[in-house]
Amino acid sequence: MKLTEKVGEYVFSPYRDKTMSYLVGILDGLTVYQTLALSQGHGDLSDALLTGYLFLFGHFADYMSIRDNKKDNIRIEKRLENEN
Repeated sequence: MKLTEKVGEYVFSPYRDKTMSYLVGILDGLTVYQTLALSQGHGDLSDALLTGYLFLFGHFADYMSIRDNKKDNIRIEKRLENEN
């Protein structure tokens, strides 16, 4: 399997995309767990702050993955132009 593979307009990197999706999934799961605990009256301000941090970090990881894919896409297009 190639490290990166161009599919349509996007570059698919199985290793990085899978790692990011696992990371974001874990963070989203923790966020949901913390939110449920807070809604049931278990927890305090530190739990609320942790929930907010996990939520923001999950979205930041999503953003970084998308940004990296765009950079890879540009690199591959330049390489293909140079080969032609």
